[in-house]
Amino acid sequence: RTNEMAEQILLDMGLSFELLRQVNSAEVQGKQASGSGPVLTIRRAIAMVGLDGVRRAASALRAWPGPLPEAGAAAMQRAMDKFNQCNEGKDASVCTEAGDQLVAAVAKAPKHQSADAALHNAALAYENAQRFETAMQLYERIVNEYPESQWVDKCLFKQAYAANAFFEYEKALANYNILADSPKFKDSQYREDSVYNSAYILTNLQSYNQAIPYWQRYSSEVDDETKRIEAAFNAADMPFRAGAWGAAVKSYEDFIGKHER
Repeated sequence: RTNEMAEQILLDMGLSFELLRQVNSAEVQGKQASGSGPVLTIRRAIAMVGLDGVRRAASALRAWPGPLPEAGAAAMQRAMDKFNQCNEGKDASVCTEAGDQLVAAVAKAPKHQSADAALHNAALAYENAQRFETAMQLYERIVNEYPESQWVDKCLFKQAYAANAFFEYEKALANYNILADSPKFKDSQYREDSVYNSAYILTNLQSYNQAIPYWQRYSSEVDDETKRIEAAFNAADMPFRAGAWGAAVKSYEDFIGKHER
């Protein structure tokens, strides 16, 4: 039954992307079981939300900004089919082809309501093909061209993580700061890690005074008691590292007073 429904839904690219959008959006908001990765296949999406969920996705479809030419619709269909093959087999050549086809399909309809989802899937395909630089470029496109996309926080985090891995600390910090400080991302699943990473990078850059509020925020927001105490100590340790001896004595005394057992 699920396979039959998936075959019919895949004939409608708008409905396919809207269903994936809604399932992943619910997961980000904690409505689905925690610990699972993003939902990338229509079959899995149907299994999670059932017929009622498919109906909700269908009713939420918005009008296209214009009719997609027949050639464009065929290109999007081929791209989705190839992406499903990539997701199932993880073959590098198939995934590269899927990414190329998805990017080309978006070029034909850049204002389509699911263009951001298509670029996101293309980036995932390129990551499966070990083409990380190309994937990062697509994540940046989503941030710049589709700022209201549900994937923006993930794209910023991916870019920051990659920049840090390649020792581009200022670039990584800029993206982590956006996720940590912008009210737009207050409920993002990447918020807590971005606060920590901002504190960590600022500490390594010897920007100790700037790191203090991030360590304090992480200490107040994280649930794990060990991490909470470690972050509070790091905040207390920053004046000492900065050579502010008087402030260091006070911050250590405050830490001991709050955490002495």
